[in-house]
Amino acid sequence: MRHGSKSSKSFLHNLPLALSKDLFESRCGVNLTATFDSGLHKPRGVNLTATFDSGLHKPRGVNLTATFDSGLHKPRGVNLTATFDSGLHKPRGVNLTATFDSGLHKPRGVNLTATFDSGLHKPRDGALEFSIAKYTFTRDFRNL
Repeated sequence: MRHGSKSSKSFLHNLPLALSKDLFESRCGVNLTATFDSGLHKPRGVNLTATFDSGLHKPRGVNLTATFDSGLHKPRGVNLTATFDSGLHKPRGVNLTATFDSGLHKPRGVNLTATFDSGLHKPRDGALEFSIAKYTFTRDFRNL
């Protein structure tokens, strides 16, 4: 197996978020966009960038959209891009957990699984509570 120091780079270290308490407490909701980079830039590795838009534009309901690009542009690789829309418009908020698996199981490939938790819970006093909950990346380099 080939491992390097940068592959263990903290995922949360690349988490640029500018969060405003006033925005979160607003009855109109929050349009939160965050970009994540796994920091994997090695040969036969993966540069994973994910962009999330919370879509909280209304006092009730959530529209969560996530776009993923595996960044595999090399021979024997795959350029995987997927867009997900939760389509959640319920009045009480939702704790949404989604798991994505790239399905790359070929030699010189990567089996990448990412789990995201929106952390959206029931509103109090008409305002949504929003928390960044779980971001877990599991990388399998056995076939590199």
